[in-house]
Amino acid sequence: MAKELKFRAATMAGITKQVLTTGLSSDYNKVDKRTEKVLRFLEGTHLVKVDYTFNKNPYSFEIEISDKGLGKDGGLYHKVGEVGNLPTGEVFYVPKNAKGILPIQISKDTTALFSLKNCKIDTLLEYFGNKKEVQSFTTKIKKEPSMAKIVELGIGTENFPYVGVDVQDKKIAGTIHLALGRNDFLGGDNSPKKFKNKQNAVHKDILYHPKLIPNMVIKTVTIFKTNKKIDIIKSFKPTTIFAKQLI
Repeated sequence: MAKELKFRAATMAGITKQVLTTGLSSDYNKVDKRTEKVLRFLEGTHLVKVDYTFNKNPYSFEIEISDKGLGKDGGLYHKVGEVGNLPTGEVFYVPKNAKGILPIQISKDTTALFSLKNCKIDTLLEYFGNKKEVQSFTTKIKKEPSMAKIVELGIGTENFPYVGVDVQDKKIAGTIHLALGRNDFLGGDNSPKKFKNKQNAVHKDILYHPKLIPNMVIKTVTIFKTNKKIDIIKSFKPTTIFAKQLI
């Protein structure tokens, strides 16, 4: 739409005074350069594996990266047709496939574990919290299968404080986030045309941060390149090699 109507824009969902004085006060020329540096470091990734514990039990999931693969959001929207989030600072992968067991926080007090199949949420394995909320979520994705698709894996690059607002918190270095639903604006193929109801064609982030799901710990995020694997996050903190890319 932005290209068709010839405008540029930034979305700032849930903005607060704290967001204004922290993430939005960043020097976005530096943010853009940093995300570009991280982008170059992550180039060539064909698989990302996330090992984590939930209630002290070990689990993992893997994201296979598509050929369209990799992009960044550095916060500079100077050209007509450019649209993004503010605050920002992330690099993202477009998935080709996903498998393993995925935790999804459905509400503040409810988290469910799902198996993944063909890059989609498949089977509910167990949940902790409100049964009705879990049933509502599973019913929704059964009615709208395109909403069950894993469409993004994002990696934060910024030294922002946690403020309880997703648009900023998912940009914190040491965090990752996934997304369900639409991803055509990221270069993916899950466009509104693939949804039964176009009103359901949204992009819903799933953020992993210790303050959101206290009983979940991301042990390691590992990227796999040809003949090489690199740990980039351990216990929600950038590893030494990854931290060097964030300077």
